[in-house]
Amino acid sequence: MQIPWGGGTGSPDAAVFLSRLLEALPMSVFAVEAAAPHRFVAVNAAGLGFLGLSREEVVGRAARDVGPVGVGRLRQRLLDEALATGRPQTYRVAMPDGSRAFETSLVPLADATGATSHVVGFTLDVTEQTGELRHAEEDLRASEATLAAAQRLASVGSWSFELSTERMTWSDELFRILGFDPDAIDVTLGLGLEVIHPDDWPAAERALAEAREVGRSPAFEHRVRRADGEERWVRSNVGCAFDREGNAARMFGAMQDVTEQRAAEAERRRLEEGIRQGQKLESLGVLAGGIAHDFNNLLVAILGNAGVALVELPEGSPARPIIAEIGTAAERAADLTRQMLAYAGRGRFRVECLDLSEAVEEMGRLLHVSVAKSATTTFDLARDLPPIEADPTQVRQVAMNLIINASDAVSDAGGVIAVRTGCVAADRALLASTYLDDGLPAGTYVFLEVADTGVGMDEDTLQRLFDPFFTTKFTGRGLGLAAVLGIVRSHRGAVEVESEPGRGSRIRVLFPAAPEDVTGGAAALPDGTVGVAAGTVLVADDDDTVRRVARRILERAGFRVLGAADGREAIEVFRDHAAEVTAVLLDVTMPHVDGVDAFAELRRIDPGVRVVLTSGYDETEATAAFRDGGLAGFVQKPYRPEDLVTRVLAAIRP
Repeated sequence: MQIPWGGGTGSPDAAVFLSRLLEALPMSVFAVEAAAPHRFVAVNAAGLGFLGLSREEVVGRAARDVGPVGVGRLRQRLLDEALATGRPQTYRVAMPDGSRAFETSLVPLADATGATSHVVGFTLDVTEQTGELRHAEEDLRASEATLAAAQRLASVGSWSFELSTERMTWSDELFRILGFDPDAIDVTLGLGLEVIHPDDWPAAERALAEAREVGRSPAFEHRVRRADGEERWVRSNVGCAFDREGNAARMFGAMQDVTEQRAAEAERRRLEEGIRQGQKLESLGVLAGGIAHDFNNLLVAILGNAGVALVELPEGSPARPIIAEIGTAAERAADLTRQMLAYAGRGRFRVECLDLSEAVEEMGRLLHVSVAKSATTTFDLARDLPPIEADPTQVRQVAMNLIINASDAVSDAGGVIAVRTGCVAADRALLASTYLDDGLPAGTYVFLEVADTGVGMDEDTLQRLFDPFFTTKFTGRGLGLAAVLGIVRSHRGAVEVESEPGRGSRIRVLFPAAPEDVTGGAAALPDGTVGVAAGTVLVADDDDTVRRVARRILERAGFRVLGAADGREAIEVFRDHAAEVTAVLLDVTMPHVDGVDAFAELRRIDPGVRVVLTSGYDETEATAAFRDGGLAGFVQKPYRPEDLVTRVLAAIRP
């Protein structure tokens, strides 16, 4: 290669060395005249190899005439651009079929006068590099596709905001989450905080400020408004990239749609709260039932001894009124134990087919004196309701407690208490939203609803509404709504509650409708009249006081009495005296051997034994374990002397 230009202080030997050096370079090096038609004046061996021509076919020919026509035209255009700018230019060119790629640099050179005399070109085959770049681009596209798919699976969208240009970019998934069409909007217009719910702007602004200060912010949840107006919940993370000077250059973040997760979490919390409430009610129910059981034993002594004392005292005795008041107080205490048993869900005493509307109507007439004078009470009682299997006394207790509770809520400010009955086809979704959803079956339920326009209840009050003795007043009235819950539980029903502070309350009690083949009729007490008794009664009870009172009552009626402190002793005593025992008064709950097992053994000894069961629980609850029958009667604690004697006499006089 002969260098077509000279100058400088280089010696001829230096020029020869430079010429040989350029000739040996693996890249194509050529020189063309600056003046048109830009003839080739020099080209090295690599350049000839690149062109596929001999030196004679290149040197001296115009640039546009060397090689294929398309290549010559492109070379001419690039030379014109380089000469027009007067500065070095670099171009990357690929063959149309994609088989080869080249990078060409054109450098204008000036002569001694400063005018551009030649343009030197350097061409490098970058086919392999281009292939690697293409593969890298393909890998990048594949990675981007994988990232987009992962974002779709996780419902996570991403965004980026260049602070210098104020350009906002969104990922495809973010467009989907927010419901915008990427072809219909230009995110550079500032769709940023605009999609965030206005109430959540302060939290978003704090996150952005913290990210600009320390590089990232903690994740936070907020609402967004989709293009269609729907509100969704998202969890956002915000980060910030800084330039070399430490200034914030780019904000970026991720946004995950958590609407369904929040709904699922809320449902989980609701279920957990239901379980917790159920466990609390169950624990309190066990406690209330245990207290009622022991308290009933004490009341047996009070009522029994008071009754015997009244019989023993002469008519004019000044002690008689005092004893009578003791008996009255004991009766009231017995009412309280019945409420406690009702709260424990063990309070069904006398089950019959009942018309709920008639029961409520009867109770409503008696409640006028208990309802606040400032309240207006309305009744909307449906007729021809399906009957329910229920204890009328307990149902009336429910109505009374609900109406009195509504009256307390209305108080002196005045308002309306609306009492309504009706029938509803309850599905599992409805029942699952109620209190006491112990797997209740879907079906027809008859309801009693009491609504008021009173002060309403906040969340904390609603959480404690059915706690025993809980009240928002200075003094409580007893178990109140706790007893309602227990009564409903014992009838396999449910309770709905709706209330907001300042907007009143609505409580609806659901009772399952009775099967169509069930007929009405109360369970009547056995016939029997107290008279001169004869025979031997075995009294089996683990409470000494109860045994003493029962002995005193029965002996006064003419019976001979044997005692047993538990089921095991009762079996032994009966085995020794089976021939003379007329009846057995058997407690259900006893140590060592309980009433159920003792009863089975007594019948094995004498299949005809007459057993009167006694318990603080109601008859339905207490006799549930005696499915095979064989009981001669039942008497519930606490009992008065005449009740006990009547039951025993009825048992031995079938």
